[in-house]
This record gives sequence, structure tokens and C-alpha cells, in this order.
Amino acid sequence: MKFCYTILLICLLCAPAYAEDAACQQLKEQGSVTNLKTMREISEFVVDGEHSANTIWNKHAIDDHPVYSVIVNNYSDGDQINFATAAPNRGNKEGSNYAYLRIWFTNQSPMELKNTVFKDWKYAGSLGRTSMLKTNSLTVYLVPQTSGTIIVKTEMGGS
Repeated sequence: MKFCYTILLICLLCAPAYAEDAACQQLKEQGSVTNLKTMREISEFVVDGEHSANTIWNKHAIDDHPVYSVIVNNYSDGDQINFATAAPNRGNKEGSNYAYLRIWFTNQSPMELKNTVFKDWKYAGSLGRTSMLKTNSLTVYLVPQTSGTIIVKTEMGGS
């Protein structure tokens, strides 16, 4: 019997732990199903380690209206702020549309970023001094600052 308990303990310790991110936990507690599924998909590439979130929803019908979450990833050199929206797809009750926007600062110049991090992205124009680059469904805005660049990354899609 002791052997069985030892095996069970090893299995529990070796099993991967899944910790629900803050935005999804808030939606789950409110009983969301459709928007929760979409927010989980967004969170897979938006949430990175230590973070916090503030999520807003319609309290009368959470899956019939858009939900909106501000997610802040906490890094040692500064925070990254993300805005995520999940909205029901009227034509498909199982799916929903999404949009997210990420904002962070780097000390690299826009030109350095264009030639390194975003070298495979297509130049799509400018908005004032801000460069706009695209690849697939992603758009990046490189906003020049005195000591670096604010990067704004957006994506929209649906399921």
C-alpha cells in the first residue's frame, strides 16, 4: 500500500501544473463559456509569467456581449500592457471574435527594430513619424521616442 501512495505522490508532483491566468479566472468565476474559450486562446500568447488583469463584462449576459481585459505582464525592466477583447460571433454560437493590442518600450531605435526583430515584416506606411509594419494578421507600429521606441502590436481574428 505504501508503494501505491509513493507512485501517486510522484505522479502528482510530475504532472504539469496549469494555472489559469488572471483574466480567464475572472471570466470563469462569472460563468463565461464562449468568451472564456477565446480569452484563453488570446492569453496563450499575451500572458507571460507574472501578470495581473482587470476584466470587464456585461453582468447580465456575459457570453452575449464583448468582454474586455487589461493584462499587465510584469518584467524586471518594466511592464508590458495588453488590451484583449473577446466578442461573440453572432453567426457561430460556439466561437467568438478577438482583438488584442500589446504595448511595450525598448531602447532600440525604430530603424534597428526594422532591421532585426521585424526584418521579415512588410512596410505598410507611416502615421506621422510612426512606422507601420505588417505580417499575416499582425500589425506593428514603431513609435519613435527620445531614448528608444514604443512598440504597439495588434491582431484581430475570429473562430
